[in-house]
Amino acid sequence: MGTNIPGLGQKLKLLKRDSPYRTTKALAFKLGVSVSTLNGYANESSKSTAGFMPEKRLSILISLFEQALPVTLPTEEVRALVLGDAAALEAALRVGEKILLEDILKREARRDTGTIWRDQKLKLVRHEGTGADGLPTLKLNEPFRLEFDVGKKGFLLALQNVAQTWAVVRFADGEISPRAKSGMLHLPGKKRDKPVYMYEEDSTGIHRFGLFVSPLPFPLSVVQAAQGEKSLDWNLLCELARHFDAQHRHLRELHMIEINFIR
Repeated sequence: MGTNIPGLGQKLKLLKRDSPYRTTKALAFKLGVSVSTLNGYANESSKSTAGFMPEKRLSILISLFEQALPVTLPTEEVRALVLGDAAALEAALRVGEKILLEDILKREARRDTGTIWRDQKLKLVRHEGTGADGLPTLKLNEPFRLEFDVGKKGFLLALQNVAQTWAVVRFADGEISPRAKSGMLHLPGKKRDKPVYMYEEDSTGIHRFGLFVSPLPFPLSVVQAAQGEKSLDWNLLCELARHFDAQHRHLRELHMIEINFIR
């Protein structure tokens, strides 16, 4: 039957709110169960008893709360919070509350400043190849580049997101976070005054490309992760969000384009 977790349904909602796994599907995948099984943990079903979770899944759940909590606590304390009162767990999640990148994206990302160009003929994807969901559509391995109308000067950082993975997009000259003036910004950039194109090799589905503009340099930890070709984990994303949120509103900018990649 597993371990009894009082208020498990409420606690799962808290985890979706305060972690990168903001949908039931994403959380179920991380726990290694189906959506129906996860729903069964919170609500009585033919396969599980509400409020009970196998110890193997509970261990994963505890590790996810460890990542979501704004302060580092011993695993034993996190386990006690997970098995205790839901109100106490929520209060712990609120202490020194982390600033979430997703919240900043929803609040500030401008979606009217970017243009997608494909191949050397400079055909606007915005005007052709649009899917039923209204998003621009590109095929895997199809060359494209992005252009943003940036209104402020500052340090740049470009990110690509697909599913739960975030990674830094290097500029054409190899820079991770160059300093630039306002105006039309090309991503990945130009070489010898000619636009450089990029392409997606592997992952179909919706990709988000975000361009951050900050008056101050971005956190060294984020830059170092990019230098090591590493994706940004939950803590790095929170650090980036905290840095960006701390900049004066009139000196920072955030631009976003979404693209649906198909085979």
